[in-house]
Amino acid sequence: PKDNLTNPFPMTPWLRLGGRTAIVTGAASGIGSAIARALVSEGCGVVLADVADASSEDGSGEALRREANACRHLLSEGSGTRASVSGDASALPRILAIQCDVTDPNAVRDLMDAADGMATETAATAVNMGTNGPPPHKALFPPAPPLCTILVNCAGVTRDALLQNMTEDQFDEVIDVNLRGTWLTCRRFCDARRTRRMARYMSELRDIAETNEDVADSEDQGGGRRPLMTTMDTRSVASVINVSSIVARTGNVGQTNYAASKGGVIGLTRALAKEGARWGLRANAIMPGFIDTPMTRVVPEQIRGAVRDRVAMGDFGRAEDVANLALFLASDRSGYITGECIECSGMTAL
Repeated sequence: PKDNLTNPFPMTPWLRLGGRTAIVTGAASGIGSAIARALVSEGCGVVLADVADASSEDGSGEALRREANACRHLLSEGSGTRASVSGDASALPRILAIQCDVTDPNAVRDLMDAADGMATETAATAVNMGTNGPPPHKALFPPAPPLCTILVNCAGVTRDALLQNMTEDQFDEVIDVNLRGTWLTCRRFCDARRTRRMARYMSELRDIAETNEDVADSEDQGGGRRPLMTTMDTRSVASVINVSSIVARTGNVGQTNYAASKGGVIGLTRALAKEGARWGLRANAIMPGFIDTPMTRVVPEQIRGAVRDRVAMGDFGRAEDVANLALFLASDRSGYITGECIECSGMTAL
């Protein structure tokens, strides 16, 4: 009968990211900037992280501040975000800009602590604004202060040279930022979330044991006992998105260091997905093709033309194309997707 049909796709905001907190590294420009803005437009509180802006005379990180202000403008203008339904600027998700060198473990620790500290306030604003936060899960545990649940690693550098001309410093710098920096942020991000998840699991076991003690002397309450050995709910509680590159698959002349670093990111992501799945972490990688960003605009036009000819869709991608994929991977709509490396290249044959 029609009355018994249930709709698995209720009419709710599709991504349901309102009230969450995300970290985006490399957020001052390019793909990182686009992802940060996309998350803000979906109601996320976002921590934008990048190193000091080398182009500013005092190295004070002007580019990062400009990007943070652009994100705040998205919120204040209202029409560009679902999060501003209340019209109350004080209730909007927070935007925080932090200068962070991802190769420095102490800086990464401070970044994660700041994001977790912001998560409680961001979650509270979602209630005030009437936005849709994460889908309701079974409330087995006492409430705990929310943690940041989305990490997007976009920080990266290139130091191109042919193998015979590449210095060890050029190789080390690219590996250090692109691969080791990603590993450091993943490790710190996962540590607190895994610890919280296990603590809640042990709390559930204690609760079950206490319930069983209460009914142990009342055999006439058959069925009152609960099984002591319970399986921890592994429904996604956090999502890591690492930005790799199509070069990890195809290779590229003059980029032995870059290809190695981005290939390492793919291996890291898949291993992390296997480790994290048992406690609710998903990890996926995006492999952008030739995307029109400040990093690629310095490529000589002759080379750009040759690459464009190899793109089946006929043109370079936009940073927003990658951001849209990142939004999906950050949301629960991709809740059964982990360990994947998804190409976003317009079908580029390099």
